[in-house]
Amino acid sequence: MLEMLDDANKYSAEKFIKLVSESDDFCRLGSQSKQTTVFGKIDFTNENYSKKHLLLTNFRFEGKIAFSDIELHSGLIFNECEFKAPVSMMKCTSHQGGERGSAFENFTLGFLGCTITAIYIANSFFENGISFLGLVSEKAHIGQLSFNDVDCGSSFEIKNCLLNSFDFLGGIIRKMGLQFISVEVSNRLRISPIKCSNLIISGKDSLFHKTVNISGTEYGSIIFDSGIFKDEIVIQDISISGFLSFAVADFESEVRLSFDNKNVKVFNIREVHILDTKFKNGIQFDGQKIISEKLQINFSEKSSGVIDFRNTFFKEVLFKGINFNNSVFLRDCSYDRLTFSHFFNKALISLNNNNYPDEGKGNPEQLLIENSNLGNTEFYDFDFSVYPSVRIIDSRLDSIFTYGATWFENGQLNVEESEVNQRKILSQRREIFRQLKLAAEKQSDRITSLDFKAREVEVHAQLIQQRRNDPNTGFQNWLIRTGDLASIWLGKTNHHGQSWLLPFGLLILATILIYPLLVISADCIISWKWDWSAEGVSLFWEKITKYDSIFWQLFNPTRRVRDMFPDQTIDASAHFWDGLQRIFLAFFIFQIVSAFRKFVK
Repeated sequence: MLEMLDDANKYSAEKFIKLVSESDDFCRLGSQSKQTTVFGKIDFTNENYSKKHLLLTNFRFEGKIAFSDIELHSGLIFNECEFKAPVSMMKCTSHQGGERGSAFENFTLGFLGCTITAIYIANSFFENGISFLGLVSEKAHIGQLSFNDVDCGSSFEIKNCLLNSFDFLGGIIRKMGLQFISVEVSNRLRISPIKCSNLIISGKDSLFHKTVNISGTEYGSIIFDSGIFKDEIVIQDISISGFLSFAVADFESEVRLSFDNKNVKVFNIREVHILDTKFKNGIQFDGQKIISEKLQINFSEKSSGVIDFRNTFFKEVLFKGINFNNSVFLRDCSYDRLTFSHFFNKALISLNNNNYPDEGKGNPEQLLIENSNLGNTEFYDFDFSVYPSVRIIDSRLDSIFTYGATWFENGQLNVEESEVNQRKILSQRREIFRQLKLAAEKQSDRITSLDFKAREVEVHAQLIQQRRNDPNTGFQNWLIRTGDLASIWLGKTNHHGQSWLLPFGLLILATILIYPLLVISADCIISWKWDWSAEGVSLFWEKITKYDSIFWQLFNPTRRVRDMFPDQTIDASAHFWDGLQRIFLAFFIFQIVSAFRKFVK
């Protein structure tokens, strides 16, 4: 029961202090039905305050209130009180929990439905934390809250309040951490503890009009869960052992995270999560080469804005959802595991330079693209070859853009891990190379497109070989597939349009081999009979050197055999060898020209 005061409901500061000091250890003063007014400055010290628990209801304090060097024991609670002047607490402690069964059981210092001008607390410890709560029907009105070197053993909660400004400098917040729930802050919000288990800002009706500054040293997690932020968010020089999360929030100005790598302290953020968040002026994360376990971005039609991460070593990066309106840039970052899972890119994703410098950081494992359409995803100076496994499953890649990319080898490419059908594996690999070929063609990168065309054809040859060896294949299909294999094999003579040196060398070799056969067939003195005698070898060499000019004429497709051998009677065998050489000449000229065309449109 509340202890009723006199009918006048007006007290001087001295009379109020005496009333409190003479009350029971577990004291409740005030009435819900009548407001009690206290005039003058109130000073509580360890000499006039020794309550185990004090609950004050519906008081109006006209003067300042000061608590100095006192033990609050199980708690000090203000219920629907009004403070017309500042409240200060210096060197106050509480080593006990709140009153069991009460609304403030988990708090040592509590303000419920209060109107507050300002509160200053410094060099104090509260076993069960601090709470500022508004009423269900009405938000609490608070001017300035300022805390310096305050240790909260449980948590620090501000809920359903209208707040002018907030400062928390130094100190520690344990267990549940610092929570802003359905809070509107009209001026600055500055948080810089030594250690904070969690910082949570949530509530659809949360509204922050000015800059939010977050610094300090160690956090468990920092969570922005809904709310509107009118001014910039500045987060700097922190270490987060849990995760940094942005979910269903609306940031109308810039969000900026930065780290001073020259500082002797080591900063780190274990995980970063972004979900359905609007960044009107973007979010910029400059990691200064810190290591982060994971970056996960879940896209939807609710998310928008520029997301810019720089100079960070990510062990895992995961993109999910449908990117309607975000432009995502990862610059000078590395990713041990890069995953696009059930992702559809309708806007822009740009990945720049995943090189691993010699700093002992990074261990590339896998690039995974599954059930995704990468759309306009850009890879600048991107090294695909650093990943031992590049796994692509049921995805579209034909619209990606690459600049200065280093591509993976065929042996690094994998498809669905559970797939055991060799034909399906080859078919999927061929489709991947076809899409990459098409993507290169779209950006007029003929050289890269030819490379992927060659890979596509080689895999297709393996697929044809699989089908040709099928015992159920009919003779006609076997013949057709054998012809296809022959065509592919002939295409290898210029590496499918990429090398002119091989067809040029093969043309020279074929001509050297056919030339003596043509001479033997055209000259009636030389026969096909083997003669290894000195006279026979001498005669053969004489005829070969006699017609040496004919060798070079063989490279002229408009030549005539009768002009090359005017004194001889040309029979069918000579025309056969001449025709065969013309076939080689035409084919290899075509292959040479095709290879040179890789540098022209």
